[in-house]
Amino acid sequence: MAIITKTTKIKYFCKNKDVLLYIDSVFCKNSIILQEILKLTPGINRKKILTNNITVYEQCLYTKQIKDCFLESHKKFIDIQICIQGYEQIKFTNSTLIKIKQNYNPKNDCIIYHIKNKLKKTIMKKKHIAIFFPDDAHMPLIKQKYISKIYKIVLKIPIEFLNDFNTKRSQNEMLFMWLRKTRKKSR
Repeated sequence: MAIITKTTKIKYFCKNKDVLLYIDSVFCKNSIILQEILKLTPGINRKKILTNNITVYEQCLYTKQIKDCFLESHKKFIDIQICIQGYEQIKFTNSTLIKIKQNYNPKNDCIIYHIKNKLKKTIMKKKHIAIFFPDDAHMPLIKQKYISKIYKIVLKIPIEFLNDFNTKRSQNEMLFMWLRKTRKKSR
């Protein structure tokens, strides 16, 4: 089940020290990494190897009409998508509930699905994180109201690191606990 959270809450879901250190370094005051990302021109997808086969894609892209997006999942990697600046809508669902459009391509670790009408959605904005596991089909880069520029990071975590994620409790249960705490504070 996908996890949608904020950078301040990622430590509750992810225990991988390399990932947490990278995320902290992006959002720390006077971050050189952040400054480099914000200098990217649209269409740039800069790839870096973090450690332990963890790949980071630092991106500057434009959001799209939903008809120009695709619903995908991965077998070998967990996706952590982090919004740096801008807005995007991401739709997602459990991949067992939808039909495959293109079979698994091992070269890019991707399965493409037919889009169905009833998908869950989230609006990503600065410091929001979406974690997608292999059974989560997801469709990023959907425009919010207008097509706009978005700066984001996508971390590709090998599935062998699944134990670095808090999956002992249901992700829904942890998300609802966090939402309840957040609502109580705002009252």
